[in-house]
Amino acid sequence: SISNCGDWREYCNYLLNSFDFEKEVMEYFADLFKIPFEDSWGYVTNGGTESNMFGCYLGRELFPDGTLYYSKDTHYSVAKIVKLLRIKSQLVESLPNGEIDYDDLIAKIKQDDEKHPIIFANIGTTVRGAIDDISKIQAMIGELGIKREDYYIHADAALSGMILPFVDEPQGFNFADGIDSIGVSGHKMIGSPIPCGIVVAKKRNVDAISVEIDYISAHDKTITGSRNGHTPLMMW
Repeated sequence: SISNCGDWREYCNYLLNSFDFEKEVMEYFADLFKIPFEDSWGYVTNGGTESNMFGCYLGRELFPDGTLYYSKDTHYSVAKIVKLLRIKSQLVESLPNGEIDYDDLIAKIKQDDEKHPIIFANIGTTVRGAIDDISKIQAMIGELGIKREDYYIHADAALSGMILPFVDEPQGFNFADGIDSIGVSGHKMIGSPIPCGIVVAKKRNVDAISVEIDYISAHDKTITGSRNGHTPLMMW
């Protein structure tokens, strides 16, 4: 029984954990997704849905009245996440290639008079493998007069997040390109024998949701609390 309970950065009085391995895994992914390790925080999740929920949860906590915008080609888990988080949402049209319809996105943000949009960007859609243009989204939202610090972008890179870092001139998808959080899968492209995912976010945003848990003498920032301690070993 290996249980990773709480934050791998901190001491936890449940000692049968794989925190040392998980830390190295998160260092690797921070580097892969172009964010300084000390400015990042994330963890090995149960899978893509939990990674996406964590990103949406952070966005909602930063902007409690914000609306989540996601395209018709987005993974089915997002409709579930919307219900679970009880977050305001808008379904945006998709282009024929599977990318989000940028004009429809902006039209809906305008129509809602939304000051703090939460954008769910696809970095490889399930059916077409479409990659939403992070730069274009930011430029168009900027034209509305919304400052970059006033909205949130989560990147669902479940599959393509483990392809793009290894190809020449990839489309924008990482923190250097302007995202706030990203989720990838451990059992798709990497091929972990146990389903899992990895989520990486900006540490300053994660600190806002941290909760102190007395009986494990640690802080918890995760969704599930006790987590699989074997999957960080697989990822390592």
